[in-house]
Amino acid sequence: RQRIAAELGFAALPAKFPLSRIEVLRQLVAAQRCNRLDQLRDTHENDWRVLTLRFGLAPHQPAAYRTLEEVGTLMGGYTRERIRQLEDRGLASLGIAAE
Repeated sequence: RQRIAAELGFAALPAKFPLSRIEVLRQLVAAQRCNRLDQLRDTHENDWRVLTLRFGLAPHQPAAYRTLEEVGTLMGGYTRERIRQLEDRGLASLGIAAE
């Protein structure tokens, strides 16, 4: 976990981060570094919020991997299914396979 975090430029992986989603996180960090994640924010803000909250990449938020339910609550009562749909759409917009 420490080696992976260092490769991504993090002090540590977000709390509760499942290693099965590491490739998605790698691709999101790459998208963030080349500003593609910010471009997503300009066109699909809800998708951007879901991805950044879910994967611990949100600015001014503690780095934590959040469940679909936690993200839905933070976004004002969205259902888990709606958060999953927004996550899938955001990943597809960035050209990232959900798994």
